[in-house]
Amino acid sequence: MNKDRPLLSVRSLTVRKGTTILLNEVSFDCVCSEMKGVFGPSGAGKSTLLHAIAGVSDPTFTISGHVIFGGVEITNESADARSHRGMAIVLQGLHLFPDLTVLDNVSYPLRRRGLDRSLASGRALQTLRSLHIEALANRRTTELSGGQQQRVALARAIIYKPSLLLLDEPFKGLEQELRDQLLADICMQVRTGIAVLLVTHEKRELRVAADSIIELRQGRIVGAEQQRRDGTYGGFQTTMDALLVPSGNGQAGFVQARLIGISLNGSGRSAGRNPVIKAQVMDRRRTDAFRAALLIQYESGQAGWIEVPYTDAAVFNPGQWIDLQYVPTTVQESKHA
Repeated sequence: MNKDRPLLSVRSLTVRKGTTILLNEVSFDCVCSEMKGVFGPSGAGKSTLLHAIAGVSDPTFTISGHVIFGGVEITNESADARSHRGMAIVLQGLHLFPDLTVLDNVSYPLRRRGLDRSLASGRALQTLRSLHIEALANRRTTELSGGQQQRVALARAIIYKPSLLLLDEPFKGLEQELRDQLLADICMQVRTGIAVLLVTHEKRELRVAADSIIELRQGRIVGAEQQRRDGTYGGFQTTMDALLVPSGNGQAGFVQARLIGISLNGSGRSAGRNPVIKAQVMDRRRTDAFRAALLIQYESGQAGWIEVPYTDAAVFNPGQWIDLQYVPTTVQESKHA
């Protein structure tokens, strides 16, 4: 697909329930590898918008306008047809199967498409591992916490590698730490090339991570924002280099890191021409034979992953505060003072 062409185009989308207008002439675009946020109060039409795009609206609703996905008009297609085109949705209710294990829940979409059980289970386990919840594989979903259930629902949605992921209030009912961790996982999906359309009634997560935001009120778009892209103060360019300064463990020196899936609007203080941001390590995991990933949270609340050389990962421990200094050039090897 041409990267300059919107992945999703919504044009004059109107949804009626009888004589009541739920959505009124809504139009916007969403491009590949973009996180677009939809913000607004309860009753604004946010979930109605997501349902209309995914094809899961109440059959009594009257829908007009156009939904174009991958350059194809899909307004009259079924939810299954849209799914096969590469669209996935996580609804508020999650709709996990209580009588199945986590592994079977996540592999269900592949089994439904005819994939062999062993192959589907293998793919599901890989997906669970990518969200670092493989330890839950054999548990029933009724035994999970709210945050764990959200991750399982996310895993099931991305199992067949969709190009567009629709998320309806994914942070609802979660404590702040779990919200940040889930947000970081969603940011990681954006980095893999998945576009995300995220609905929420709270703007905080959108200001932290979304590339663009639209605001809905009474079924209409009343505002739109685009995150700034200067990268000169208060944030990093995604997949650029940084220097990490370990602190609190008696070890000094710099470690080169790659920033992955981190938004551009974090808070920071000037250090010459480069910003320095304080962050706390939340989690650490190995990504391959040579690299490890740290889940970090900025003072501002922004969360995301950074990659470090695996041999240096032992320097960083969960709970430890570190400094990140933006480096505008690419350095190939880890550096220590």
